[in-house]
Amino acid sequence: MMEPGLVLRLRSGDAVAFPSHKVTHFNLNFKGKRASLVFHSDKAGLAWCEDGNGWKGNKYFSRA
Repeated sequence: MMEPGLVLRLRSGDAVAFPSHKVTHFNLNFKGKRASLVFHSDKAGLAWCEDGNGWKGNKYFSRA
């Protein structure tokens, strides 16, 4: 998680809950199999349509 500077080393069966709309998060490189179960609501749905919840133009999503 970017803002708090956390890298979570989780084991099979571990769970993490956090407000994803407030914390930049992504997966690091990984070898093996991985699965995620993601829950969300449409609370920020309009903001996503307008500017990707503030991610529009972010270097991580821009095309080279």
